[in-house]
Amino acid sequence: MRAFPLSREQVRDVSFEYSPLYEVLLSRLALRWPARHAAHASWIDRAVRVDADPAFAPHRRVLDQLIRPYGWFPAFVQPQPQRQPRTWSVELAGIEATTVEQVRSDVNALGDAGPPPPFAQEVRADPAAALRLIVAALDAWWERGIRPVWDRMAEVLDADIEHRRHTLHSHGPRMLFSSIDRRLRWDGATLHLPSESGVTATHPTSALTLLPSVFLDHRPMASTDSPVRRMLFYPARNVATMWSSSAPPPRSIARLLGTSRATILRLTTQPRTTTELARLTHLGQPTVSFHLGVLRDAGLVGSQRVGRDVLYRASPLGRRLLDDR
Repeated sequence: MRAFPLSREQVRDVSFEYSPLYEVLLSRLALRWPARHAAHASWIDRAVRVDADPAFAPHRRVLDQLIRPYGWFPAFVQPQPQRQPRTWSVELAGIEATTVEQVRSDVNALGDAGPPPPFAQEVRADPAAALRLIVAALDAWWERGIRPVWDRMAEVLDADIEHRRHTLHSHGPRMLFSSIDRRLRWDGATLHLPSESGVTATHPTSALTLLPSVFLDHRPMASTDSPVRRMLFYPARNVATMWSSSAPPPRSIARLLGTSRATILRLTTQPRTTTELARLTHLGQPTVSFHLGVLRDAGLVGSQRVGRDVLYRASPLGRRLLDDR
């Protein structure tokens, strides 16, 4: 477990934000691990095509070496505590303002994480030029991959923050943290985080900011090595609904399949669990399961287990049936 001191007074001052920069960074990992991000399958389908555009190749080279799983991820491109509201332009300007000395220091500090990628040599050789490439690559991905869908993402993040604030004010900090992750525990003086390492930070901190993320797919993450305002990132709620469409099924498909099955087929253009489908259709879970079985037997829906959940998604045949109405 990781842990850091968090007093009752500091809990009272907890704040909530979300970071466009963090979503940009983690979205690149979603492209590398699509099976772990089944809820974003429709976005990944589009993003892969954007990423493969030959005109994007110079930016892709930088991003693929800059944002690597379990490896090279320099501190100067990560979200930092700040006093003004987070927007993409504000966070990108923060990266752009990084000093040459800080760029070098952050790259040199990564030696313990394993061999750095070739791009690290470019950074060391000419930090100012490399920083310009990094800023341009991040901004290009924001414009092409994230900005077109940012409003949907922001709606989910805003809704999560509203829910968490209500939980904190109505049920207290222990319920807040356990609702984020059942392994996240606050004992009144220290916040304990699920982690493979056992680092406990002892230095004081000024306050705590909680930041939901749509692309963070596992345990909450926090830095415990800086005596500034701490940031705790955690997976947002209801991410699977982000790409949903409330459009009714085509009348011709409803006549063919029946209204309930046609509605379920339409909803499974995004990955859904039976629980989600039951909530969205106002049908009982046994009824939804029955209809899913019929659709699956007809080759219109497929299923995939992700952790404890089974996600159902319209097959290529099912999507063609909807598109060719």
